[in-house]
Amino acid sequence: MSDADKPAAASHGSTILVVDDEPPLLALVSMMLMRAGYQVLEASDGGEALRISTEHPEPIRLLLTDILMPEMNGYELAEQLRTARPEAKVLYMSGYTDQILLRSTGRSLGEARLLRKPFTQYKLITKVAELLEENAPAS
Repeated sequence: MSDADKPAAASHGSTILVVDDEPPLLALVSMMLMRAGYQVLEASDGGEALRISTEHPEPIRLLLTDILMPEMNGYELAEQLRTARPEAKVLYMSGYTDQILLRSTGRSLGEARLLRKPFTQYKLITKVAELLEENAPAS
């Protein structure tokens, strides 16, 4: 792995909760993050993610979630998770167009918090590190 694929020192070892209803993509994204030094919790839907969040005693620094999933979309999951974990940052993933997301969820989302599928490992690690470093205390 190149240095460009490694997270910034302050975020190294941070716990990320990854949620996607497509098992191969969930496994791939998790592997990419673990290779970069992050601790990863995996969930295949919103309900499982909330259960894992409740049971996990350590801080969860980032929720990385697909937007369109059965039963609970990523926006709803983020709102519920941040009630119990307000410190958790949120990064959404989607391969759908803005029009489909707006029609399916009633919400639009700015590019700042959206990782468009498909993405490279470099893009994933860079975006995650940027979010984790936002407003982080200087060391």
